[in-house]
Amino acid sequence: MKKIIGILCATLLLHGCAAYKLGTYQTVDVSSTPTNATCKFLNSKGVAFSTLNTNGRIYNLRRSPNPIDVVCSKEGYADTTVVLTSDNVGEANGLMFVTAGADIILGTTYTYPSELHIVLNRN
Repeated sequence: MKKIIGILCATLLLHGCAAYKLGTYQTVDVSSTPTNATCKFLNSKGVAFSTLNTNGRIYNLRRSPNPIDVVCSKEGYADTTVVLTSDNVGEANGLMFVTAGADIILGTTYTYPSELHIVLNRN
């Protein structure tokens, strides 16, 4: 009986836990026109935390409430900046305030768009 009650309590605790349901990371499919642009991901302080080539690249991004500046460049084209903003997916709806608090601290209630396409203009 204690085992059943323990399983029931664990289920209730994890019911609204976004970290459990969604994870702390998500993938973003990054592409550009023209292809093969180099993109830097910048945090809110303007510090680059990742650089990638956009040739059909999927990037694993940590969930966060903070916007991310994505600056893409390619020779012969003007640099282009896109702001990647996250939305609150409302998964912090657990029956226990502890799981909701953990989700908010970890940023797991937020999600960025799953696709990012950047268009660069010629100089």
